[in-house]
Amino acid sequence: MPPRTLAMGCPAAVKRELRDDEVAELNDNIEIYLELARAHAALDRRSAGG
Repeated sequence: MPPRTLAMGCPAAVKRELRDDEVAELNDNIEIYLELARAHAALDRRSAGG
């Protein structure tokens, strides 16, 4: 798939190019997900005694 595209379906088909605001929102969501993953990993380490 080309960068900055919205693809849907099975098999996937390109529907349109993503707008700048949509790309920014996706990047923000990635950061939030990574923060949650780090917090979860820290809880796992504490509960495992490490």
